[in-house]
Amino acid sequence: MMRSERGSRRLYGVMLTLAAVVVLLDQLTKLWAVSALSETERVPVIPPLIHFRLLHNPGAAFSLGTGVTWVFTLVAAGAVGGILYTARRLASPGWAIVLGALLGG
Repeated sequence: MMRSERGSRRLYGVMLTLAAVVVLLDQLTKLWAVSALSETERVPVIPPLIHFRLLHNPGAAFSLGTGVTWVFTLVAAGAVGGILYTARRLASPGWAIVLGALLGG
């Protein structure tokens, strides 16, 4: 195995690890929100600027696309496939971090 190929594999692993960490943090914050927040009560974080309140989104982005979320699912699956395919040739730690965060998000 060539040296650059080993480096690319290591960066691919970094990207996948970061993506897994981002997914885990996302799921943990959602679990916390559902258990600690309510739809009726606002929890002050930085009064009067920022408050937390539980909201459910029936659509996709900002409740747009209610009933057609399958389209967003297909687009997201295509993006994941594109990232995984492109990342096979990673040569930069910066790109590994950016693509890992994007993939996890």
